[in-house]
Amino acid sequence: MRDLDLLAVHAGPGHALFLLGEPPAGRPRFSRRATALVRDAAAYAHAALDALGTDPAEGPEPRPEPAPRAYRELLDAVRERHPGRALHALTLGPAPALEGTRHHTLAPATRWPSLLRVLLLAELPRDPVALAAALAGLPATGVRPDGALRWVRPPAPPSAQSAPRPAPRAFNQLALGSYNEKLVIESIREAGTLSRVEIAASTGLTPQAVSRITRNLLTSGLIVQDEGRSAGAGKPRIPLRLRPDAGYAVGIHLDPWMITAVAVDLCGQVVARRRMPLEAPRDPEECLARMAALAREVAAEVPDAGPVLGYGAALPGPLDRRAGVLLDPPLFEDWARVDVGASLSARLGSPVVVEKDATAAAIGERWLGAAERAEDFVYLYLGAGAGSGAFLNGDVHR
Repeated sequence: MRDLDLLAVHAGPGHALFLLGEPPAGRPRFSRRATALVRDAAAYAHAALDALGTDPAEGPEPRPEPAPRAYRELLDAVRERHPGRALHALTLGPAPALEGTRHHTLAPATRWPSLLRVLLLAELPRDPVALAAALAGLPATGVRPDGALRWVRPPAPPSAQSAPRPAPRAFNQLALGSYNEKLVIESIREAGTLSRVEIAASTGLTPQAVSRITRNLLTSGLIVQDEGRSAGAGKPRIPLRLRPDAGYAVGIHLDPWMITAVAVDLCGQVVARRRMPLEAPRDPEECLARMAALAREVAAEVPDAGPVLGYGAALPGPLDRRAGVLLDPPLFEDWARVDVGASLSARLGSPVVVEKDATAAAIGERWLGAAERAEDFVYLYLGAGAGSGAFLNGDVHR
């Protein structure tokens, strides 16, 4: 049953009903091209599962038979939201017959909260974005103090169901507004310009959500409107695009012979660049001070003193990327276990994202270079040494 989707659950002490649906015909394969959004979705899904808590008892307690009406109402709700799906019913404890479902009886010792987590975690690798969207209401519903839970999966947006090339589906809940905004911004960035109708079609967001998000992005100055273009009869569609000078980012590259710092605008165009040669010996403290100074210089050169949204550092390997620590790279004496991320962050007064130089170059090619939108490729990096970065199935490979 690994390909089944959990569509609803009605449970309490000593009884439970899980309704699972077989995949709809023609369901497209999930694409992992929007890797940052996928990671956000997976993190949200895990947080939603953590909010469920744990099973309140070691085993089911004898309870009166749950009202057949509650189970049948749940079945009606699933059929209304997910028409045409072949359904499986997993039941714990006494349960009425549910017409039109394949029935499976759970062992009496089954702990339904644990089974619920297993079923949802089994879905996570298939499509974390869709699962996170489905779970958006689960923490608010939660397991009540009496140990009961009722949840019905919301239907997928119609545009996401019919799109020939699936984009990451959206979270329409207010609590996930930041995710939706990133999804809209990324869609506009990839296309160059998009109308609101095209944004809704490519993201799976409702037209109302797109209208609200684009209004907020226009107010904040992150996007701008171009002149309307005719799409036949009806009101002309108004293209939206990113405003390049709405924000900037600073990147720092450490090489055995050179420190390079650049500032780029919101569309990835370089607006300032500085270089500083290095000579042996390369003292860590002195190099880090130079890196921070160079980053501040290019940040000061962005047009009209625009806002710097963040900093990143591309470093030679080996590297503990999560900790931001260099692990004794070649041609760098006395650099074993140097915490580059924390040191630069303290000097710049801002968080610094740290990445291996070859991987950072591959991400850049995927974003704006020759490999733009490619799902699978290898990038060869030749500098003072040699390295490589790779994308597999649209996700960076580390």
